This record gives sequence, structure tokens and C-alpha cells, in this order.
Amino acid sequence: MNGTMRLIPPRARVEKSLHASGFAWPVARHILCTQLWVVDISLALGVVCVWFSLWPLAFACGAVIALYNFWFLTKSIQACVKSGFRAKTAFKVIIGLNIRIGLTAVVLYFFIVTWAMPLVPLLFGLSSALISIMVWGTSRPEQVTACKEN
Repeated sequence: MNGTMRLIPPRARVEKSLHASGFAWPVARHILCTQLWVVDISLALGVVCVWFSLWPLAFACGAVIALYNFWFLTKSIQACVKSGFRAKTAFKVIIGLNIRIGLTAVVLYFFIVTWAMPLVPLLFGLSSALISIMVWGTSRPEQVTACKEN
């Protein structure tokens, strides 16, 4: 490695690791990889800037919650599709999703009420997964069209 060390692993290695952990869909891997970068960068900035403002840390907390929920949703939907949409698997997905929503509400309550985190950056962090999806969709119109045709 010619004496230099990379702090961030290449995207291909992260996507390969995601594939090995069960993310078969390339689109899901790409979006998760993008969201992982958002979380990594925002957590680093949040920790460095915590003495100046809680805004970067609040954004990072929201981005982590969004990543965790998107991760769970993607894994669950893949399992549901793989099983052929059996009722038992769909029921597990619905129950798991409702539990995840409840846990998210508890965590958000803790962040907002107990820690008095600023609401605006927390909401921006929560919407970061949707922004990752939108960036993917607008940067690859040929893949979006291919998804519609299938």
C-alpha cells in the first residue's frame, strides 16, 4: 500500500461485504453503501463539532436511525420476496416493522426530550436515507427505467 493508509475502504469492498451479509439486490447495496458514507462522515463531524454545536451530532443520530431502519426494511423485504411472499414471512415483516417503529419512537423521544437535541437537524438526518434513494434514482435513470420494465 505504498506507505499510505486509507481511512475509508473502497466502495466495492463495502458493497462486497454487504452482498456477503445477505443483500442480494445491487440497488439496495448501492443505497446502503451511500447511506453508510453519510453516517460515517456525519458521525465524524458530529463528534468533532460537539463542543461548538449539537447540530452535526443531531444530524448524525438521525442518519444512524435512518440507516438502521432502511437496513432492516431492505433485509425484511428481500426475505419476503425470496420466500415467495408467504403469509408467515409477510406477517413477520409487518410485526418487525411495527416493533422497529416503536423503538424508533422511543429513541426519538429520548433524543428530543431527555437530551434536548435540535429537532431540525435530527429530522434532516432521518430523511437522509430518502435523499440517498433520490440521489441514486436521479444519477441512474437507465436503471430506474429497467426496474420499471421488470
